[in-house]
Amino acid sequence: CWHQLANKWRQMAPCPEHLIEGMMCDVCKRQPTAKRLRMEACAARAVRDLRQSVAQEGLPADERARTEAELSRAELVLAELQKHRAHTPFFKVVARAGRSGSGAEYVSVFDGQTSYILGQRCPDKDSGGGCFVHVSLEDAERSVESFPRSSCAYGWPRAILAVRGEGSWRLRHGKVLFEAVTPLGELSCCPDEVLRTSWR
Repeated sequence: CWHQLANKWRQMAPCPEHLIEGMMCDVCKRQPTAKRLRMEACAARAVRDLRQSVAQEGLPADERARTEAELSRAELVLAELQKHRAHTPFFKVVARAGRSGSGAEYVSVFDGQTSYILGQRCPDKDSGGGCFVHVSLEDAERSVESFPRSSCAYGWPRAILAVRGEGSWRLRHGKVLFEAVTPLGELSCCPDEVLRTSWR
């Protein structure tokens, strides 16, 4: 996925080690992001269920040993998938914040207030709410026009950011809801005229 972005950066946060790791990862090249997320969710459920089994009182010694061995393998798989997710880019459609007066360059299309600053985690840990992102650049480009007219920044110019997912996550409505994201850079994707006017 990083290779598809090589010529699309408009501006980038100072995190070259993150970009380099993702670009060199053979696993991430072979396995689509959505598939890896589904695998991670399955592995997380397996780990949770196995931990509950190990915690049961009165479990026969041989069965406990087998369950503990299976748990150890499942934890290794989960840790590996989490490692790859950490250097996987996700994609967020945002509004350009020239009209917000917030000082941030990008804000949420939906509320017109939540700020997105390159290289900084958003939202902060105390604000809650989370952040919806897309698993592919193509999905993000298709969603540029999909915001409801009631969105606070509906008529503002839009941009697409590559972001890193932070904290817990879950799949919802064909997107990923992360606890928070860290914007990595703005992408040059749709023609500027489309990003400015296609939703008006």
